[in-house]
Amino acid sequence: MNYDAIIIGAGLGGLMAGAQLSKKGKKVLILEQHYLPGGASTTFSRKGFRVEVGLHELDGLDNKGEGVHALLNSIGALDELEFVRVPEFYRFTNSRHDIVVPDDVDEAIKLLSKHFPNEKVGIQKYFDKLLGIRDNLRTMPSKGWKKLLMPITHKHLVASMHQTMGDFMDSIIKDDELKLVLAANMGYYHDNAYTMALSFYGVAQASYYTGGGFFIKGGSQNLSDYMVQYIEKNGGTVQLRQLVSKIITQDGQAVGVEYADVRKPEEKKQEHAQVIIANAAIPNVANELLDREVAAPIRKRIEKLTPGPGLLSLYLGFKKSPKAMGNKHYSTFIVHPEVKNIRELKPNSEAGFEKRSFVFVDYSQIDSGLAPEGKGFGVICSADQLEYWESLSDEAY
Repeated sequence: MNYDAIIIGAGLGGLMAGAQLSKKGKKVLILEQHYLPGGASTTFSRKGFRVEVGLHELDGLDNKGEGVHALLNSIGALDELEFVRVPEFYRFTNSRHDIVVPDDVDEAIKLLSKHFPNEKVGIQKYFDKLLGIRDNLRTMPSKGWKKLLMPITHKHLVASMHQTMGDFMDSIIKDDELKLVLAANMGYYHDNAYTMALSFYGVAQASYYTGGGFFIKGGSQNLSDYMVQYIEKNGGTVQLRQLVSKIITQDGQAVGVEYADVRKPEEKKQEHAQVIIANAAIPNVANELLDREVAAPIRKRIEKLTPGPGLLSLYLGFKKSPKAMGNKHYSTFIVHPEVKNIRELKPNSEAGFEKRSFVFVDYSQIDSGLAPEGKGFGVICSADQLEYWESLSDEAY
């Protein structure tokens, strides 16, 4: 059976691509090796708790008609799912400061200026830049002669593409403690302020400051499952436990895939399509799925890149909710006192657990739908590296 598009991977990116294509009448096949769709946007059950795997909150729902809001609205998800507003951006503490950062630009500027009165100018420049990056991205022309105007009309976005978050902060702020407060949630993006592009950091960070964060009630699996239902309702197909082993090419173009059920790996199957979308790790695509000759340009582009960090998550079910025990905040970033500046965040992310900084997300602060009545659910997350885990034996793991 031939398809208009075959999508490798049913993470949110693959599912949204499938939803948009099937909505337009395209015949879509999505292949996913896991037994659940959603990638990091999944849940599982343990002892009465619904465990949220990774999507602590999402942004962009305030920006009506654009971005995340437009995509979710286009498939009806905003009407069918409940999105619960998170009470504030985050709490930062490192033994020297304990600051709750609001998800409102004016309030954040006022609060941070109160704590760091000598940095009022830098604080204003910081938020001006973040908002400028976001506004530039929203108004950036997609095609045509208007591209010629981008260096002038989109100066914040253009400049941020050639600057790291760390260099930008150093250029406008002197107080290292303030930089740590502003970079508290950096682990969600990257582990090194001096290699992370300011544009990458600025777009999402600004979105949380202007519109806040939202949690999908009952867990992110609800969104993933809804998208699967939407795709299938529109004639698409989502197959789970299917591992793609090869992207079939012809004359340098991707034309199909070879795959098998993970429970019967010897029984190879093939499907063909006009378009192949790989919602998978780029090194896997280049080194495992594509022929060497076809993949050569991709391998050349990525050969000098190093893997980014992951997140180590420890899921916690509480007999009594943390909120009832006195915790007051949804996200609390606890930075080890020995970390004195943002340059030290990278080595700290590789430190032993007795010194590594982390975030505690307390879902009992909202109506999350994850815990039984009277109980609570939370998660501790820290940055981590794949290399520390991938070669461990089962016993060591």
